[in-house]
Amino acid sequence: MTYSPTEEDLEWTQSTIEGRIVWAIPSIGCVFLFNHITKDYKLFMKAEHTDSEIRNLDRIELNLSAIGYCEDESNLVGGARTAEDIIQMLKILTESMADREELTEYWHSVKRVLDLAA
Repeated sequence: MTYSPTEEDLEWTQSTIEGRIVWAIPSIGCVFLFNHITKDYKLFMKAEHTDSEIRNLDRIELNLSAIGYCEDESNLVGGARTAEDIIQMLKILTESMADREELTEYWHSVKRVLDLAA
């Protein structure tokens, strides 16, 4: 069976990501980082995933595409078993970028959100 998003699916997706920079989805083991200005996102996903997790991720990405977002980058995170593991890795990444004074405005906003999740 091929998934076709309903209007309700698209409305739910739009309202879920509205104003959100970081969206962690524990049931899939992934984290989306959104740039709402450019309408793109970066995806970070645990490296070992099930077929069900991939199907659910595909549905979300189809919904995002239907509301005008495109994937800027996709990353498999080796060693990550959960979305929380990915959040911790992103915290380390943004701290390292901050230490090297390499944070762009976008990455500053990601870091602020991650710091609040401490």
